[in-house]
Amino acid sequence: MALENQSRIAITLKALVFTLLSAGGYVAISYFTNRVWFYQFISLYAGLFVLYFAFVQWYLNLKEELTIRHIQIIGVLLRLSAFFMIPNLSDDFFRFYWDGKLLFHGYNPYLILPKDFIGTPEAAKLGFTQELYQAMNSQTHYTIYPPFNQALFATSPGLFPHNLLGGAIVMRVWILLGEIGLLWLLPKLLKILNQSPKGVAWYALNPYIVLELTANLHFEGVMIFMLLLAFYWLIKGGYLLTNEHQGNTHYLLPIQIKLFEITLPDRSAVKPKYLILSTIAFTLAVNTKLIPLIFLPPLLLFLGWRRSLIYYSIVIGLTTFLFSFFITPDFIAKFQDSFNLYFQKFEFNASVYYVLRWIGYQTHGYNLIAVFGIALSIISTLGALTIALYPIRRAQAKHLAVKMLFILTFYYLMATIVHPWYISVIMTLAIFTPYRFPMIWSAMLGLTYYAYSTNPYKENLYLVAVEYLVVIGWLVWELVAFYSSQKQLNVR
Repeated sequence: MALENQSRIAITLKALVFTLLSAGGYVAISYFTNRVWFYQFISLYAGLFVLYFAFVQWYLNLKEELTIRHIQIIGVLLRLSAFFMIPNLSDDFFRFYWDGKLLFHGYNPYLILPKDFIGTPEAAKLGFTQELYQAMNSQTHYTIYPPFNQALFATSPGLFPHNLLGGAIVMRVWILLGEIGLLWLLPKLLKILNQSPKGVAWYALNPYIVLELTANLHFEGVMIFMLLLAFYWLIKGGYLLTNEHQGNTHYLLPIQIKLFEITLPDRSAVKPKYLILSTIAFTLAVNTKLIPLIFLPPLLLFLGWRRSLIYYSIVIGLTTFLFSFFITPDFIAKFQDSFNLYFQKFEFNASVYYVLRWIGYQTHGYNLIAVFGIALSIISTLGALTIALYPIRRAQAKHLAVKMLFILTFYYLMATIVHPWYISVIMTLAIFTPYRFPMIWSAMLGLTYYAYSTNPYKENLYLVAVEYLVVIGWLVWELVAFYSSQKQLNVR
């Protein structure tokens, strides 16, 4: 008994030391590190990841001494360590506050360019200061943040019209609520999928997640919660299979060919109210960040064409309704203008595109982003559809997670711009799969901050190459290991 008590004390002490050291790292980065100080940042970032990988591996091998609740509490405490600050690693917050201030005062944020508005009498009267304007990184293009996200933005200047720190704290509350929701939801989903709920530690304690979402105020924390809540309700309603003994054979198309065979739950086994709840959650995810739209096609294999059609119709209908409050004759042109900039002008932390860009310089002597951007967007769309619709006869919820993981991975490998916080969705989805390359990717993303240490900003392409060589190498190694293990199981 005495030895058992000593063991528990030692485990508690290790958890306490991890929490204190990690919190110290977050405080040092969030309050005492400027993003231009790359070597200080990367040293602290690397230290946090050493602690993270060591602690998670140790925790996963424990029995029951440290519970899921302990991990959830530690995760929240680490996020609170970077709570009372204006983001110092990202300037996106200032555009969020600007958009929210426009909406709060009754302006349509989709129609107003900051550079055209800042010098007007209305701007001065409503408190759009030069300090706020100069802090933004997007003064010359229209906003593309969807309506639900805009509504969340508006609460910030609504409560703190002249206080940026207060505004940052309000936004951080929304993101923290989303993160707490995720910390509650992830163990439930893992149990449903017959996986260890201890996998929540991969998300709860990840330094990249803490810094990019709660600290840097990126609303992926809200979006991912809504996305996973949508799939949780599909499972709870019986629409997604969780084991091999459920469901009956149906055909994806009217043609009864084996290629189009899928397994769906019986009509009597599903609860329609959960389908409605799922579409609402999915709509809110899309209207926080548009990227979840890429996950609609694979639902065809898991819901069948009738249920998918209902699902798509409700999501599109609700999204149209939310956008309808902002649609004017100029809206589509201005919204499209921002998307064209995204695919044909902006570039950051790309992989395949940077190789093509180098080839373009060798063959034409200039950057062919206008051509390669469009070409890669088409390739990424076709590739994502291929992964989404690749036949899988017994489509269980765990297979949907794998499809979603590789759809988004392929999409970002083809993208011209991959900001660090984009990978948060991939990292979260990986928890439900055998793959851990996104956790490695989250560690390597610290290298992207080198760009901010130069004036003007300039990436170090050697560091970008190291990032992607490590990530792609790890991905290939995991794929080979997984398919080798599957072959051995089939032989037995």
